[in-house]
Amino acid sequence: MKKGGSILLQIILILFLTVISQIGGIIYILYCLVLSLLKKKIPYYGHLLLFSCFYLICCLVIVPPIAKYGGRVALPYGSDAMIKPHQIGTVLLNRHYVRPALYQLLEEVSEDMEAKYPDMKISYLDACFPFINQFPLLPHLSHDDGKKIDLAFQYERDGEKTNKNPGWLGYGVYIEPTDKSPSLNRCLSENPIYDGGKYFHFRKYPAYTLDTKRTAAIIRTILSKPSCQKIFIEPHLKTRLGLQHSKIRFHGCHSVRHDDHIHVQIY
Repeated sequence: MKKGGSILLQIILILFLTVISQIGGIIYILYCLVLSLLKKKIPYYGHLLLFSCFYLICCLVIVPPIAKYGGRVALPYGSDAMIKPHQIGTVLLNRHYVRPALYQLLEEVSEDMEAKYPDMKISYLDACFPFINQFPLLPHLSHDDGKKIDLAFQYERDGEKTNKNPGWLGYGVYIEPTDKSPSLNRCLSENPIYDGGKYFHFRKYPAYTLDTKRTAAIIRTILSKPSCQKIFIEPHLKTRLGLQHSKIRFHGCHSVRHDDHIHVQIY
C-alpha cells in the first residue's frame, strides 16, 4: 500500500471498488503491488491517471477472455452494435456480463427487431458481473448468475422515434399508470423504497413518451425464444401494452418498480 497512507481509507476504497465493479478492489491491490516493486514516487494526479489506465486495460482487455472461460461473456458496447449499453458506465463497472445462452437470445432478438425497425437500437442497462455466482450486483436482488438483464423501454420524443432514454441511469423515470393499479399502490404503501429510483436520475428532456408499439414488440420477440424463462414488468404495463403471456410475471413488493425497464431472465 502507499507509504504514509491511511490503512482504513485504503480498505474503504478497496471495498467500494469491489462493491461497484466486483474486481476493482483486486485491480487496486495489484496496482499498489506493482508500484511497491517499482519504488517510484508519483504525485496524486499521476496515481489517478495510472490507475485509470491500469483499470481500463484490466477490464476491457484481460477480464473478458477470463470471464468467457468461466462461462460469461461481455455484451457489445460499440456504437454500431444493434444492442448497446444505455451508458458506458455499465461497461466500465463490469455490469454487462451474461451467460452465452442469454447473449444468443439478445442477438436473435436484435436481429428480429432490426428486420422490423432498421433504425432502432436496443439499450441494455444492468446485466451481471463477470465472475462468481451469488455475488450481488447492487442494488439488484437477483442479478448474480449471468442469467438476468434489464433492457430499456423504447421512447418517442416530441413525436419522433428515439433510441435515447429520459433518465441518465436508465432507471427511475417511471411510466405512470393511465388507470387504477392496485398492485402498484399496494407496493408503494408497503415498501418505502419501491419507487426510490426516482431520486437517482436527471430527466434530460420532459417530452419523452413511451413507444408502446416498439416496446411491446421487443417483449413479444423475447417471449418467443425458448430460453426465456420470465419477464418482469409492472402489471399495469402488461395491460397497457396488450401482453398476455404466462412468462410475464409480477416481481413482488420486496423489489422495486418495474415500469421503467424490462427485466429478462433465462432458464
